[in-house]
Amino acid sequence: MHRGRLFDGKSEIYSKFRPSYPDEVISTLRENAGLNQDSVVADIGSGTGILSKLFLMHGNFVYCVEPNSDMRDKAKDFLSSFNNYRLIDGSAENTHLPDKSVDFVVAAQSFHWFDPELSKREFKRILRPGGKVVLLWNNRTSKHDSFNEVYENIIMKFSPKYHGTGSLSVGEEIIEEFLDGHFLLFTLSNLQKLALDGVKGRHFSASYAIEPEDPDYKELLNSLKGAFNKYQENGFVDLEYETRIYVGTLKHDV
Repeated sequence: MHRGRLFDGKSEIYSKFRPSYPDEVISTLRENAGLNQDSVVADIGSGTGILSKLFLMHGNFVYCVEPNSDMRDKAKDFLSSFNNYRLIDGSAENTHLPDKSVDFVVAAQSFHWFDPELSKREFKRILRPGGKVVLLWNNRTSKHDSFNEVYENIIMKFSPKYHGTGSLSVGEEIIEEFLDGHFLLFTLSNLQKLALDGVKGRHFSASYAIEPEDPDYKELLNSLKGAFNKYQENGFVDLEYETRIYVGTLKHDV
């Protein structure tokens, strides 16, 4: 199923329970990639606007390119306090943006849905000379004897479509090839504090989560509750992430 339909009906839970990104993403790009308040940003696979909001708060104009109508509708609500953005029904392969119209193409948790060849061609078309591609992921960490470790084991047991957390589901060699072998990599710490409903919501916001009619659904819920009860403190567990930021400049054909 195309990504444009995979997230049908998930916009509310996605917006509520997916982790944001550290504020340091912006300062990292300012210090290392030339981002400033005048930079025009295209957020590809922008979803409900979680990453777009960081750039909007920084003062950037953002094109929020998202193929799923439910996600775009939720983004309109989520970003309602801003006016420096435009929602676009588009994809990585066909953004509908003008030639050489943006300074940054960013994609958070969405690169694995792209056709690498077609999207790379499209990014080259819409980027201004010297423009940057920024790929971001929140990767769950794998600390031993932690809620993260047990949560990962539960996902692996109950989600046949799961292929790894964040950028690990893609592979470093694919990212490196897309960015022409030249990129900067930055890592930041990130954290979600979740009550039990947040743990469930975080899981079911994922495209790979099984549906209620699945025969294993009740056992999955019991497993999530058991893990929460084991590791909770004062009614919350910590879901820990490493935010990985890849920054590159695409080579244009001569």
